[in-house]
Amino acid sequence: MTEDILLYGNTAKYYCLIWLDRYMKEKTGTVTILDLGCGTSLNFVKLMQKYPSIHYIGVEPSAADVRIARENLKNFNAEIFQGQAHEVDLSPADIVISFSVLEHIYDRTEYLSVAKHCMKLDGFFLINYDAGHFVVTSGRWWDPRSDVWLNFWSPFLAKFGWRRHFQAFVEEAAFQDLLDKLGFEVVEEAFFNTDIKGLCSLVPNENRKEFMLKWYEFELTLNSVGIVYEDKLAKHLRTRNFILQHHK
Repeated sequence: MTEDILLYGNTAKYYCLIWLDRYMKEKTGTVTILDLGCGTSLNFVKLMQKYPSIHYIGVEPSAADVRIARENLKNFNAEIFQGQAHEVDLSPADIVISFSVLEHIYDRTEYLSVAKHCMKLDGFFLINYDAGHFVVTSGRWWDPRSDVWLNFWSPFLAKFGWRRHFQAFVEEAAFQDLLDKLGFEVVEEAFFNTDIKGLCSLVPNENRKEFMLKWYEFELTLNSVGIVYEDKLAKHLRTRNFILQHHK
């Protein structure tokens, strides 16, 4: 188990970082990672400390997050661009990343097409999306800060061009159909961030590393015992992960 890239509180991202760690161990020379919707890029600081051969490119629409990302990665071989994925001129990368972005994308066909275009022919696309926060049992439907409001109103408002806060559930069948349509091949698929995630904030700091490792091992066990993911399981299996390649 790799512990020096540990990301507390999110096994879905940890799974991707562990996969990238194994990938980097087998590579020589520069590896380009393109992160679509990179946020503050904090997820990759420890990985880049360990592997200076990474050339990291982040794309993020939020100007505030772009400023923070540039500060976080100022000592690394990194470039951060402000904008949407389809607005930036991007060269093919070895690895394309998309963490918790797809559920906020209105035109998912365009987004996934851009991601595929940005992959080298032998490259990989690591994507996860959140399903669990669409299973909301409380909140105020009139409060624009709540998931109840966003789940109800943002898809309607997006039809009229107001897409800044768009979010909508990603249906499993629709996503799989898009992968087939666009020519993706599934290398791995999994689910993470089960109900245990809600307990993470209660664990004292000195015990969080041990908690995270045991939690991750439990999540891997759940993925190995024959559970078939369905949309109705999103309230328990909250984040969906895929590792994709070009269809061969």
